[in-house]
Amino acid sequence: MKEQDQILEMLQKGKITVEEAKELLNALDYEEPINKKNKNVISFDVDKAKEGFQGIEKSVNDFIKTTFATIFDKDFTFQIKGKFDLFQKLFKVDVSNMKNPELFIYNRNGSVQLEESDDDELNINVKVHYKNMENFEESDFFTFENDGEHISFKSKKPSENEQFYLEVVAQIPSREFSNIVVDTTNAPIFAEDIFASKLDLSTTNGKIILEDSNVDELSITTSNGPINIEDTKGSVANVKSSNSKIIMEDISFDDFKGTTSNGKINGENLDFSDLNLHTSNGSILLENLSTDRLKKASLKSSNGDLSMELGSLRRRANFDLATTSGRINLNIPVEMKSNSQKDTYSYNKHIVASTTHFEEEGNAIDFVLATANANINIEDNKNID
Repeated sequence: MKEQDQILEMLQKGKITVEEAKELLNALDYEEPINKKNKNVISFDVDKAKEGFQGIEKSVNDFIKTTFATIFDKDFTFQIKGKFDLFQKLFKVDVSNMKNPELFIYNRNGSVQLEESDDDELNINVKVHYKNMENFEESDFFTFENDGEHISFKSKKPSENEQFYLEVVAQIPSREFSNIVVDTTNAPIFAEDIFASKLDLSTTNGKIILEDSNVDELSITTSNGPINIEDTKGSVANVKSSNSKIIMEDISFDDFKGTTSNGKINGENLDFSDLNLHTSNGSILLENLSTDRLKKASLKSSNGDLSMELGSLRRRANFDLATTSGRINLNIPVEMKSNSQKDTYSYNKHIVASTTHFEEEGNAIDFVLATANANINIEDNKNID
């Protein structure tokens, strides 16, 4: 067993505190393991941990941010374990006659899952895990409000003498909601089959997954956790993470902005009008990026390669490509605008070029790519064998 695994085992058995584990891990001269699939769930047992429930909650954020995410590739789920009692509560709301229903879910240290309902009712199923609490009421754990259009569920913060956390599953009818907001901490958010004018998903120290959805305005924010978006379309998307990756597949938006740090950005089968991606210490890899309605693609990184495969370029395009201590491979016939060399394969260069084999009619696509200490590669998939 590796030293870092031994340290985490001692932590989960309660032999050391989170802070002690952090100090030990930081003192190691380690390399990231190649296979991390079995490392994506870390459980803290409050029955065994020295600092107890409140101590874990206070220290886990810094521990994950500075230590754990670095070791285990930033893709994990934080879990609280222990001998908790459990009760469940189900809320049912008929939204069939609502004109502009809104749903707000605020949780703490517990996951939130959004999925499609089979009928016209909004079902919110809450699992309350608690311990060392007697003579309690439901209002000690959460509040629920429904004023006819505005539906709100909010968990409460445990006091110093209380130990509890909630898991929430919301089954949402297939009709359009005007606004859906989900906010949690130290836990993941899963959303599927969502139809909304606005969707806002936010967490810390947890992943966010969105699938099979139609959202006009999308906002996704997390820290120290990955973001996965699949089979989703809309008008405007603002996706932001830190210390982790962003993964996109089969998505279509008019305006898409993705930002992260210390993590890669990967995308496949993408359709945008305006695209802006920015990361640091990570690569950006896009495959089959449609150019049918693309106006501008801006990619920026440092210490990370930028690679783009275009989905059959059939329009004029302008390229502004820059890197230091790297190479540029522009595998598309172009006319060089500012480069002493005629080829499009160069080292430590700033290339400004335009395509030469399309008619002047119609708007050109602007590609602006910049990185440092890394390479830039652009291919047109119709030219790929």
